[in-house]
Amino acid sequence: MARPGAAGWRGRGLLQPSALALVALLLLLHGVYSLTPDITPALRNLAFLGGSVILVALLLGAWLFWRTLFETDRTTSHGGVPDRLDALLPIVMIASAAYFSLPNRLALVLVAAFLVAQGAIVAWGRLRLSLLVSCAVLLVAFSVVIARSSIDHLGADMLPVIAWADRVFLHGLNPYFEDYTSVTPGPFYYLPLQWLIYLPFVALHLDLRLLNLAAVFGTIGLYLMLWRDSPRPWSGFAVLLAVIASRPSTEMVYQGEVWPLWFMVSAFAVAYYRQRWWLAAVMLGLLLACNQTTLVLAALLAVWQLRSGAPWRKTIGLGAVTAAVYVAITFPFARGVVAFIDQNYIVLPHLAGIMSEQKFHNSITEVSVVNVLTRLHLMSLRGLLQLAAGIAGMAVLALRRTTPRAFLAVCALTYLVAIGLNVQVWKYYYIQGLLLLFWSIYGPGEARTPGHDVIAPEPFR
Repeated sequence: MARPGAAGWRGRGLLQPSALALVALLLLLHGVYSLTPDITPALRNLAFLGGSVILVALLLGAWLFWRTLFETDRTTSHGGVPDRLDALLPIVMIASAAYFSLPNRLALVLVAAFLVAQGAIVAWGRLRLSLLVSCAVLLVAFSVVIARSSIDHLGADMLPVIAWADRVFLHGLNPYFEDYTSVTPGPFYYLPLQWLIYLPFVALHLDLRLLNLAAVFGTIGLYLMLWRDSPRPWSGFAVLLAVIASRPSTEMVYQGEVWPLWFMVSAFAVAYYRQRWWLAAVMLGLLLACNQTTLVLAALLAVWQLRSGAPWRKTIGLGAVTAAVYVAITFPFARGVVAFIDQNYIVLPHLAGIMSEQKFHNSITEVSVVNVLTRLHLMSLRGLLQLAAGIAGMAVLALRRTTPRAFLAVCALTYLVAIGLNVQVWKYYYIQGLLLLFWSIYGPGEARTPGHDVIAPEPFR
C-alpha cells in the first residue's frame, strides 16, 4: 500500500483554479503586510501601491471569470492523501509569519527548528503528519503569545475599548452614552454583540483573548464537521491553516476583536451547507448585530433567497427570525431606531474613516482599491464604485440561479471589492471575505439527509 504522499505531485489540489485564486489573494496580503513594517516609508508606500494594483487585478480577474472559477470548477476528490503542496503551504505561512513577527534571534531559532522538523517529516512522506504538526504548532504558538503578553501593551486599542464597554455595562450604564475618551481617541463604533460576546470574560476577570483562541479552535472544528463531504479535505485543511497563519489573521488572535466574528461567519456557512435554515437565519442576525460589514452578506442572501423560488411564508419567516435576533441585541442600547442606524452605520464609520486618514494616511498605507483611486486622483468615484460592486453582486444572483457554493463565492468577491473601496481599510478586514471564499471552495459538494442519502443542496424551502 502506498504511503500518504506517494501520489507525489499528482492531483495537486492547490493548483485548482478556484484554490489558486484564493491562495493568490492570501499570499499577496500576507507578503505585503509581512514585509512593509521593516522597510523605509518610501519603499513601504511603494509596496502598498504595488500590492493594491495586484489586488485590483486579482479581484477583477476573479469577477470576470467567476463562473469558471467558482461555479463550474470542482476540486477532484482525492481526500485520503494530501500532496506536497498541501503540506508546504502552511509550513511557508507559519515560518514566514514567525520570522517577521518575532525578534531576530528568537525567530531564527524557532523557524530553523520548525523547518528542519517539517523538512524531515515531508521527506519521509508523512504529509498528513506534517499538516497536523503545522496545526499543533500554530495553536500552541497562539497560546504562548497570549500567555506571555498583556492586553494593555498590544499597540492596538480594540480589546481595551471592548473591556471598557463591558465594565461600563456591568455597572448598569449604556456604553454608547458614556465618555470613552480615556481608552481611545477614536469613535466607539462597535455594534453591541461585538463587545457583549466578551462580557463573561470581563466579568470573570479572564483574558479576553481566550475567546479569540476558542474561535480559532472552533473554526477548525467547523471544518472538521464537513470533512467527509469536502471534495478535497486535506487541501482545504492546508488552506484554512494558511488563512489562520497569515499576518492579518495572526495579529487579530492576540490584539484584536474580530475572531469571534469570523467564527460566526464560518458557522453561518456550515449551517447553510447543512441546510439548517433556521440556524442560518439566527447566525445572520448575530452577524448583523456584531459588525456593520455583514450587511453585504445579508443583502446578497436576501436576493438569493427571493430568486430561489422558495415559499413566501418560509422566506418571510426566516427574515423575521434574522430581524428579531438583530433587534433583540441592538435596540436595547439605542435611543430611537433612526438615530441608532444613522449614528452606527453612517456617521461613526465616516468619522472613523476621516480620523484614520488624518492620523495614518489610510488611503495610501494599506493594500486597497482606494489606494489605486487615490494615486489616479479618482477618489470622487469611490462611493459610486462601492455601490456598483454591491449592485453587481445582487444582479448576478438575481439574473441566474446559483449553487450554494457559487453563492458564497459571489458574496466573498462582492465583499472583497466593497471593503477594498471602504472609507477605512485595515488589513484584517479582508479575512472575512477570504473565509467566505474558503467555504465556497472547500464546503461540501452535496448535503446528506439524516439517512445519509446524498442530495443536491437546495435554497431555503
